[in-house]
Amino acid sequence: YAVDSYGAQSLTPLIVDFPQVIADCGGCQHQPFGDLCATPIELPGVLCYTAQFDLCEFCNDYDLSPCTGQPSDAEDMVFEFNWQCGYPDGNYLHILVNPVGIWDISLALLTDCGDFNPPSCLDGEDANGPGWPEAITLTGMPDGVYYIVVSGWMSNCGVFDICVQSDCPLPVELTSFTGLAGNREAQLNWETASETNNDHFYLLRSADNENYVRISNDIPATNSPQGGNYSYIDRYLTNGTTYYYKLVDVDVNGVEDINNMLVTVMPSAESELVPDQYSLHQNYPNPFNSSTMISFDIVETGNVTLKVFNLLGQDVATLVDREISAGSHTISWDASGLPSGIYLYKLETSDFSAVKKLLFLK
Repeated sequence: YAVDSYGAQSLTPLIVDFPQVIADCGGCQHQPFGDLCATPIELPGVLCYTAQFDLCEFCNDYDLSPCTGQPSDAEDMVFEFNWQCGYPDGNYLHILVNPVGIWDISLALLTDCGDFNPPSCLDGEDANGPGWPEAITLTGMPDGVYYIVVSGWMSNCGVFDICVQSDCPLPVELTSFTGLAGNREAQLNWETASETNNDHFYLLRSADNENYVRISNDIPATNSPQGGNYSYIDRYLTNGTTYYYKLVDVDVNGVEDINNMLVTVMPSAESELVPDQYSLHQNYPNPFNSSTMISFDIVETGNVTLKVFNLLGQDVATLVDREISAGSHTISWDASGLPSGIYLYKLETSDFSAVKKLLFLK
């Protein structure tokens, strides 16, 4: 079931096969509240599952009236899923239950599997009437184990489909990923517009665009809401061979995401690692105490100045003031002799000028 109308930014449902019957308690024989005679069906991750479930195969007895107003003498089926997003401020979860046939259905999302008269109900739905789907959409879901109770009380029991989909924001908004060819080497550059709970990156390489191997150690992330700029040189390559590169970001929970951008580079003896545009990158780390690294790209060999100013416009440090060859360069700056605060660093050439901020915290 498509849920674009619910504001989805990216839906990647995982299609899995579940057993049709988890437990058979001999029919829907209702017991006093507290009798849980069927193991919940585990949903391993986000899914859209269109095979049909039959409430008559289970006899859980929940009272969903606090959540949905559903009568307490209904057949119930319980689904369990482990929600692991890591970003409670920017996610949403959408649950859709569709009855097959003209009968009434409701659903509730619980935090306690044994909660038969559920004060722990997060949300419930029984609004559309017999024969119509019921849906719940929640935002800001903390990580944890949740239980979906599907209940039907009209006719004896009923068959239904269930669809669970989500939007969990990625930790990195990647704006560019490029490569430069050199003599037996390749330089990979990437830039992020924002980072949230991002821990580090690493790079993958392949010679056939099928079999990829890791080529780098962990590359620490700036993890800044303003993003950052990164560079890595892959050396000892074979000239004349085309190499394929992918970038992987890893969040603070250890969740890895292979970015869909692909870079190809063919090193050659005649190639030089020369950027195609001037750039001044964000320093790393930022904030810092007491040293930081500043990187910049130079298109043509020439005179370059890189200076640091305080907010009064006073020159507090000159890091570069000489002829610099074309290429990518990184300068280390030790600010231990200065007070904490915000500073500006400025790169100037005959054809380019750029200014960025940095934050020094003792």
